[in-house]
Amino acid sequence: MTAVTSRPDSEQRHEQPIRPIRSLHVGANLLLSSPLADDTFMPERTDTSEQVRRLLPALAAAGHEVHVLTSGTAGREDVALRDAGVAVTRVGRGAARGRLPLGPVLGEVSRLARWSDVVHVHLDESPTLPAAGLMDLVTARPIIVHLHSSRGVPLRSGQRASLWGRLVDATLETRSLARAAAVVASSTPLAAVARSSGATDVAVLPSLADAPGAGNLDRPPVDDHEGLRVVSVGPLVRRRRPLALVDALALQPIDSHLYLLGDGPLRLAVDQRAREMGFGERVHVIPRVQWRTVCDHLSRADAVVTAALTGEDSTAIRLARRFGRPIVATAIEDIPDLLSDGIDGLLVPPNNDVELSAALRGVLTSRQRRAELGASARRRAAASGWTELARRVVHVQSEVLRALGHELVVDRTW
Repeated sequence: MTAVTSRPDSEQRHEQPIRPIRSLHVGANLLLSSPLADDTFMPERTDTSEQVRRLLPALAAAGHEVHVLTSGTAGREDVALRDAGVAVTRVGRGAARGRLPLGPVLGEVSRLARWSDVVHVHLDESPTLPAAGLMDLVTARPIIVHLHSSRGVPLRSGQRASLWGRLVDATLETRSLARAAAVVASSTPLAAVARSSGATDVAVLPSLADAPGAGNLDRPPVDDHEGLRVVSVGPLVRRRRPLALVDALALQPIDSHLYLLGDGPLRLAVDQRAREMGFGERVHVIPRVQWRTVCDHLSRADAVVTAALTGEDSTAIRLARRFGRPIVATAIEDIPDLLSDGIDGLLVPPNNDVELSAALRGVLTSRQRRAELGASARRRAAASGWTELARRVVHVQSEVLRALGHELVVDRTW
């Protein structure tokens, strides 16, 4: 438990405890339903809301007062959060992915911020940006922006921002980042985006713990075979370089099988390349991917691999860590924040097929190496719980309040 205390006046000789920090968390789609086993594997639609739903109860369990303001209609997630001590207010009706209505949300922020010590804005999708860009006009409370993804620099998609994204979304995003008291970025590249927008106080707090769908982990595999299983999760598009994975298979033990979980414009090219190289029976494309499918294959993988140049989604990597599977990945975007090279995975330079093949072969040809990397991945995933992330968020809050004249002393025993 983190006890937050305030230093007394100079004539006093002891510290007196004050009430816990009160925080308001604002964002569109923060309380989407957790994916079910048979849902289509689309982590970008649930990842941020899953993280928020785990973080807020951890803050409440530490004794702090938490309120969340989001869009959509109430569901079972609201009940679970309220049972955990988190207050919930929703604005707007209709689809859960609806836009935050600007007038009502700014009015609610103005009202609820009077209760709060600090306001957290979660930036992930454009529905939050209009309100985020104007948040400082309706409250004098310090604002902490959580940058889960960027509209101005769309790292996750790997695509160039649209004209609307460059002219409107990026402008609102830059304004909210520049005026924030602090920014919490989920990766080092996003921290660079925040600093380029004028943010001066930026903390990198990657979510290393559970990924969405973690509740579906303990399921038997959908199929089995003799030999080594190499699994890659993601669309078959150029930026993810699936053909490089097929080429790398030629240098692996002859009993290795490559499973590509995803579909895309390069699917036929993958099949053709595998046939040309003489091992079409060892390359398996699984186009219709459910959460159950991903968890089943990752749970039995001898190696999880990605050759992406950009736009790699970290959900499969985090699931693989939780399973304790060895990982070979290109050192792009937020992957170096999730993996430590040589400890719980192997990182290779992007677009370097020689090192990619060598790293993968080193894993597949050594049972001991696989066991060491996998055990370290599982151990580090277990140690990176939501309590630890909540502790670091509290530290950011405390530093912001201290900078504004609230001299806080945080008991870090948690």
